[in-house]
Amino acid sequence: MLALVSAPSVLIVDDSNEVLELHSQLARRAGLHPYTARSAEEGFRLFLEHRTHGMIAVMTDGHLEHCSGLDLALAIRALSPLPVILVSSDATFFVREAPPGLFYRAFFKPCRMVALQEALEAILASRQR
Repeated sequence: MLALVSAPSVLIVDDSNEVLELHSQLARRAGLHPYTARSAEEGFRLFLEHRTHGMIAVMTDGHLEHCSGLDLALAIRALSPLPVILVSSDATFFVREAPPGLFYRAFFKPCRMVALQEALEAILASRQR
């Protein structure tokens, strides 16, 4: 029987369509398939649906409707050791409120896209070893 191999992917959660598109382009340049969500609830549903199909990381905004990126990261990390990258205009607050080590990296919006892409590429490279 032939096994299906999933392309590596990243879950991107942000309430801005522009940010979702920009981060999706960045993910594709890093060799990843982007799954996108506009809310923490939708992001968690996509995480549950795709986490065993090559998902290597999660990128989330801190400020989301109804539920914060911190809450999303805590829910995901309760089920999986996936690295969570925080990209937020208020990154210091969320990092300070988070348990140590919850976020793989934290970036302030607007952030340097090269640095964000390098973080994704480092996660991908560590998974391929």
